[in-house]
Amino acid sequence: MSATAIAKRVDDYGLHCERKSVYAYLESLADFGFDIVRVKKGAYFNSRLLEKSEIKLLIDAVRSSRTITAPKTQKLVDKILALTNNYEAKEIKASNYVGNQSKTPNENIYININGIQEAIINNRKISFTYMVWDAGKQLVPKADGKQYVISPWCLIWENERYYMAGYDENVDLIKHYRVDKMNNVKIEKSNRAGADKYNIIYDANHKNFGMFGGKPEIVTLVADKDCAGALIDHFGEDVWLHTCDDKISCVVDVCVSTRFFAWVASFGGRMTITSPSYVHDDYKRMLMDCLE
Repeated sequence: MSATAIAKRVDDYGLHCERKSVYAYLESLADFGFDIVRVKKGAYFNSRLLEKSEIKLLIDAVRSSRTITAPKTQKLVDKILALTNNYEAKEIKASNYVGNQSKTPNENIYININGIQEAIINNRKISFTYMVWDAGKQLVPKADGKQYVISPWCLIWENERYYMAGYDENVDLIKHYRVDKMNNVKIEKSNRAGADKYNIIYDANHKNFGMFGGKPEIVTLVADKDCAGALIDHFGEDVWLHTCDDKISCVVDVCVSTRFFAWVASFGGRMTITSPSYVHDDYKRMLMDCLE
């Protein structure tokens, strides 16, 4: 902005300011450590809350999210764009592209998140109905509208979805629920349960696959050497790998589930489970069932 424009903007706030005073004020701001950049046509404040690349990254994440409805997505994008100036906002819009994403139709997503967070903070259980898709592409209540009473322990972002990890006392298990499929979330008066179960499942070494829970187990995988990258990508750089001839052996902590078996099978025979024996047998049994 030029000095004249800055003086005019100050006048708009009811404070008289002459153009010549603007230069002195800018010098004072610079002396106090503000990053004031002087150019031929005026001056500007070089610091900002978020860089343009950071704003674009946030917008891409919001637009890619399947948890947020289409109308709420646009409103949130507009709020993020408000963190920058009009010129950069136009540049970001022009360079932004995200492929078509399946969006949830549940408009209560924000209400659900707020309710779950409040229950966690206050150590309370929640109740809700759970929705599923039917063959007619409609979201309908699961189990004839049964009220689920669950102890919520955390919210998890996985595969562009929001999940709630909660303890179900009826089956003594930690389960995962899609937040966008929850309806009528209410905070109950009773305290949460299942802390021990939650702490075991969410120990840093235990891994779920696709939000499918299962029995925690130490599993040995044997795979071709070119699977090393996939193992590191999923289990992290600290994963234990041992090279033997043309194979690698990998010992991991996982929650054994059909989704874990499907992940191993996705390598088309280049990876297999060797121990414990019961996990190997269950994996083999699942593969045989798939062939029937």
